[in-house]
Amino acid sequence: MGLRRDRVRPYLLGEIVVVLLLVRVYDWVRRLAATRSGEAERHADDVLALERVLHLDLEHPANDWLSRHGLFELLAGGWYQFAHIPVTIGLLAWCWWFRPDAYRPARTALVAINLVGLAVFLVYPVMPPRLLPGGGFVDSLAAAGLGTGPAGPVSPDEFAAMPSLHLAWATWVAVLAGTVLTGRVRKIGAAVYPLITAAVTVTTANHYTLDVVAGVAVALAATAATGVLRWAPAPRPLAAAERAAPT
Repeated sequence: MGLRRDRVRPYLLGEIVVVLLLVRVYDWVRRLAATRSGEAERHADDVLALERVLHLDLEHPANDWLSRHGLFELLAGGWYQFAHIPVTIGLLAWCWWFRPDAYRPARTALVAINLVGLAVFLVYPVMPPRLLPGGGFVDSLAAAGLGTGPAGPVSPDEFAAMPSLHLAWATWVAVLAGTVLTGRVRKIGAAVYPLITAAVTVTTANHYTLDVVAGVAVALAATAATGVLRWAPAPRPLAAAERAAPT
């Protein structure tokens, strides 16, 4: 009897090609940054104005508090720089190896998240708080000696604040981990992960509160559309008698 398709791992080469294509598109969008500074600044001002109307303008007090607490600033900067990619790619790789049935919709959701993000970055560039001229924000990553932007294999797009892909990816991690991992501690960790990431992105002046909201919304829409939110818990291993039963 042949294996079900959703139980067979996709070819790794094909998955790598998808990643490389996304990186190429992201790099192309990033190269437009030099010509979009004024537009990105205007959009950032619009985001802050809307937040004031909605009473969501938390960035200044949060960033001020963090800048006065050096240890927390270092920890927050380290989380922002180094948790984002390893946690996301690590969970995706785990699914590829252990849960190929879960891998396909999870990968599709993550690709969709990034495509939506790239489309928004292209048509609506937004300057992050830390780069606003005269904004009064402290670049917490630079202050902690961790660089001036997100770490990664590709140079960051400085005007890609909206939506926050840090939050979109973190929400994807929470949804996926909550469905494929077992154990209460792991599930609690999955739920807490995006909450910490949200606090970090705002306090370090890398994102606005509305960036966080948009990132979460994009991730929930993508995981719902691909069926990730509807998964059952990981199937239990077959007992010896079941494995020996004739088919």
